[in-house]
Amino acid sequence: MNDFNLSKPRFSYVQNTALNYLIKKSNNILPIAPDFLLQQECCSLQTYQTHSNITNSDIEYLSKTFGSKDAKTFYWTDKNFGIVFFNDDQSYYRKRWTFSHELGHIVLKHYIDFDLSINSTLQDDEFKILDREADAFASNLLAPNSIIALFMLKYGIQKHDITSIYTILRCFFRLSKDASFYKAKYITQSRNIKFSEIDKELIKKYQPHINSVFHDFPLYAFEALVKTKSAEFDSYRYYINSKKEPLSIGDLLFLNLNT
Repeated sequence: MNDFNLSKPRFSYVQNTALNYLIKKSNNILPIAPDFLLQQECCSLQTYQTHSNITNSDIEYLSKTFGSKDAKTFYWTDKNFGIVFFNDDQSYYRKRWTFSHELGHIVLKHYIDFDLSINSTLQDDEFKILDREADAFASNLLAPNSIIALFMLKYGIQKHDITSIYTILRCFFRLSKDASFYKAKYITQSRNIKFSEIDKELIKKYQPHINSVFHDFPLYAFEALVKTKSAEFDSYRYYINSKKEPLSIGDLLFLNLNT
């Protein structure tokens, strides 16, 4: 184990690691398939439901034992092998986030540099910092800002057009309603995002795929998609506004706001 200072998440390291991972390990197709990437990392996937049947224990007991209702990874660094137990009752979108989060722990070397075992001596605040890093990794993996910007450029979308950005995130990145809403809101409210050399390399990799998407969904087809999603967006925005709550910690984690 390395002696890192766990006083705060290493957002720059996480973002660069996630983008480099996409360049080296993923294909150039969207949406990203985190379950496939986990298997590339020599991880076996098993549902809570299957493990429940094998061990004759209920899901609630497993969730308490694993410390999560979503997933738990056991990773043996000496064998470069892991098992990811996950709750199959999660939605399609939630599972994609869960798999990306668990992949983040592995790729960010949390299992090498820190003790993430059930009997870990890490403090709760240290666990939370590592989880924030894994969430930031998932955000950058599933929806890199540079690739979102490439779609916007291709379809001539202005930064204030939140409904069109929401449509891109829902239809091409396959994000959930809430993730798409807050990510789109963040993009419309942010200053111009500067792209690094890593971003430029990622854009080069995904350019052929986005050209293919544009061929299948030219501007008139995309505009039709926006119309189908506008009602969904308006309904969700009304729901969020009716709650009259600020962005939660979970929202901030998804957006990877370094504040």
